[in-house]
Amino acid sequence: MRLMAAERLEPKKAFRCVECNPPPLPARVYRRYRFSLESDRGEKGEYCLPCASRLLGRSQGELRRAADSAGKPQK
Repeated sequence: MRLMAAERLEPKKAFRCVECNPPPLPARVYRRYRFSLESDRGEKGEYCLPCASRLLGRSQGELRRAADSAGKPQK
């Protein structure tokens, strides 16, 4: 799995995590962080923070910092 994009959602938004909220369940969970991951086979999907952390083998704090800094302009 590769991290393609990380974003902080303000305000929180409901989106379907591929791993823990598969279709056809409605996306009722409001989340602050959304991560776009791509598998080795080229499949892309959106994941919540805990699932992205587990799949990438990176800490949730590290992923939160990446998402927080992605929205800030570079100096």
